[in-house]
Parts: sequence; structure tokens; C-alpha cells
Amino acid sequence: MFKNKTILLTMQIVVICLFALNFRIITFANTSHDISNQEKDKLYMRGDTFVKNEVDVTLIDFEKNSISQSINSKYDFEESLYIENPDHLFNLHARDIHLNWNRPKQLKIDRSLFLFIESFFNDIMSTYITREIPDLSNYYDLSSTIRNENKFLIEHFTFRQAIIKPNITKSIYTEILFNDIKPYNDVLLVELRAITTLNVNDSSEHEVMASNYYVYIANTKQGYKILKIWNQHTEFATMQTTIKSKVKPEQITKSDNSFVKYLIDEVNKDVAVVHVEDDTLSSISKINQKYEEETISRATDVSYDRTEVAKAAKKYATTYNSLFVDVSLDCTNYVSQCMWQSPNWTFDTIGNSDDYKWSCTKQTTGTNTGKYYRDIPVWAGVSNLFTYFQGNDNEAFAGTKHGISATTSNIKIADLQLGDVIQFFNGLIWRHSVIVSEITTQANQVQDSTKVKVAAHTNDYAARPLSEYLASGSGYTTYRLIRINKFIKS
Repeated sequence: MFKNKTILLTMQIVVICLFALNFRIITFANTSHDISNQEKDKLYMRGDTFVKNEVDVTLIDFEKNSISQSINSKYDFEESLYIENPDHLFNLHARDIHLNWNRPKQLKIDRSLFLFIESFFNDIMSTYITREIPDLSNYYDLSSTIRNENKFLIEHFTFRQAIIKPNITKSIYTEILFNDIKPYNDVLLVELRAITTLNVNDSSEHEVMASNYYVYIANTKQGYKILKIWNQHTEFATMQTTIKSKVKPEQITKSDNSFVKYLIDEVNKDVAVVHVEDDTLSSISKINQKYEEETISRATDVSYDRTEVAKAAKKYATTYNSLFVDVSLDCTNYVSQCMWQSPNWTFDTIGNSDDYKWSCTKQTTGTNTGKYYRDIPVWAGVSNLFTYFQGNDNEAFAGTKHGISATTSNIKIADLQLGDVIQFFNGLIWRHSVIVSEITTQANQVQDSTKVKVAAHTNDYAARPLSEYLASGSGYTTYRLIRINKFIKS
């Protein structure tokens, strides 16, 4: 069936950095921003077409006996779940994923390996339908405690992600995009991206999500076996931390359902993440003044096209916008890209400091020539963007009235509209930004967190229910809501 078949897959290459220092030289154009070219670059002007590079993946048949091998009891990429620092691993791998993004490549994959990985993801994603803890024993080499721990982590992370869904999943479809396959010691490091579509309820609704994976695989006499999997999802790191605190090491290999019961109880709790009003700039009269000023609209103000922004948010949720340089940990960078898609919105280069500017510049040299790259911290920083929202339309802070006008107080979930922004606090810092991409409230219904759906990067979703971010165990403790009003032109 697969003989002589070539599969073209979107390229996203991950490289393990072998150097202590990675120098990145970026050259920017002059500070002038061509407004007409900005509009030509937007989705509503270009239509649904966009440029993407591809990886040529060819399935071939290797002679199994010539490559099967015995494996070590421990490799340098393996560490006990109870010792490993999940946040450090997340930051390290998320950065590496984008080092050589979008470079054409040809891969030859053993047909048996392809089918092994395809079967694994079909089984693991079926958890969203069954809502039962998966058993991945057949896919793993379980000759060590560390590998049992990783299997336990993958199984319970997937289970939690499935049971927090407010709707019943009827069917699933997963597309595997191979980024690279390379020898690592005497095993294989498979770097891939899984894009999954969940059809829910009566199948008229669907949710698209994507995540990047490192999969370490050995080809043994018993066939291909997984040694370790890492998933680029912040809640994956949160699950690892939760297991450390809630599960004793000796419980990992026992038939003990206490942790499953714990996860179910946590999901069934009331909303655990609370809404806060942030008054970073203090509660002086600027807020009252701001509300008064918002009632005055000038002819030069540009409205916020929420429909176009939501369309772009879904479009580029799981397939990156080729107009922009790919960066790691780009949740706020992605939110800014989506807002910029509103027709006739431009970069904001006017302000008395970088705190009140919001812009990118096209690079003029190098492999990313012609692509936009952030040149202001506000564009890609969670807290930076919020500070901009709070004071940008107030002359006392920004020095002028130009750019995005937003409301950061007295907004409730029931008030959210397409294109509004939500940010999350993880107990230490404001860590994550998402943008409202869909609202499913019907007539006479109260708009709640299950009806509001958001698009996001870092954890890639096109329309994830807000309720999943607010559930216990998400890794977040508080959130704040931002109403995007309009773009003020001086």
C-alpha cells in the first residue's frame, strides 16, 4: 500500500544545539513601516493561500535484523521524573524546536517505524473518546523504572487533557508531521508535530490542537519501543510537577488508581483559577478618564474587525504564519499577530517609550529576509503587552493617543467578544496570553467559560474552551481579561 509512496509533510525541524553559545544576528530595516505593504500582507487581502515549506518523507523497508539491537539500561537523555526539572526541560526544548524551522529536508523513514508511530498516536488520542486511562505498555521498553515513570506521565497527562473537555468527543483525526529523525547515541530521536482534530457533540463542532514531540525510540528484537517522550505543552510540565507531589515512586509500577481518582476529583471541582483585576499602574483617575474618552470617537479611529481577527487566529493556530519569523514560546507574539490582522490596523511606533509602542520590522538580510520580527518587547511579552493596554490611550503615560485602545478593568467572561485577550498567572509570573477565537453561546444562554473558545500558541489550539485553562491542575492560579476596543490614529 505504501510502496514507492512519497509523503509531503509540513517542515518544522528541531535541532539539538551542540554549541555552548548560539549567536543570532538580526538586521532590521529602517524604522519606517510601509502601511500599504502591511495591508497587502494580511490574511483578508491575501485570501487563504500562504507559503509553506515541506519535508519530503519517503517510506522504505529496512532489513530488521541488520538494525535491531540491544539497548542500554539508561541514556543521557533519561532522568527520573522525580529529579528532572520540567520547566528547564520545557524552556530548553521549546527553544531548540525553532532553531532550524522551515528548512526543506528529505527524510527516509522505515515503514515499520512510521506505522508504529501512527498506531501509538491513534491509541493515545482515542483517550479523548473513551475518557479512560490509556495503557501504553505495548509501546514502551519497560526495563527500567525511569521508562515506567515516563509512560505513567504520558498516560495520565493524556487522561487529564481528555476529561477536562466540556464536550463529548465523537471522533478524532490526527496528522503526523515528521520534522526530523536522527541517531542519538544508539537510538533514534524522532521529532514530530501532531495536529489533532476533535469532532464533538453532533460533530458539527470541532477543536483543532497541535503539539511538538521528542520521541526517543529503540529498534529492538521485539520491534520498535519507546524509551522517552517529551511533549511541548506547559500543562505537560505541570503534570510532571503534580505527579512528584502526589504519587510516591513505588506507586508508579503498581496497579494503583488513586492518582486517577485524584485527577477526576480535581476536574470536578468548581473553577480553580480566579479572575483578578490588576492595578499595576495604580487606581488613579486615569481609568475613569479612560471610560469617558472611549465614548468619543474620532474620524481617524479604526474599528476592530473581530471576525477577521478570529479567522486569522484559527488559520494560524496550528500552521505558523509564514510572514513572521518563527520563535519559541510565542504565545503573546501570536496574539499580537492576530490583532494586527484587523484591516487598516498598523504597527504602533509612536509613544514616549518602548512601553507604549507595538510593532515589528521586516528583516532585510539573512535567511528570514522579508519576514516580520518583533522589535519592541510589547509585541511578544505577556506583562509588557498588558502595560501597553493599560496606559497606551492615556497621554499621561504614553505621551500621546495612538495605537491600541483597550479596557483592562471590569470585564467579565460574559462580556468577552471575538478578538479579546486573556492572560494567565502561574503563581510566579504572568506566563501565557490567548485570544478569543470562537463563542458558541446560543440565544437565551449565559456566556460562560465553556462557550468561550480561545486560540493559542506554545500550546497550539485553534478553539480551546476557556474552561480548560480555568480548571484545577492547569498550572495557572489567576487570569485577567482585556477588551480590545479600537486603533487610535493621531
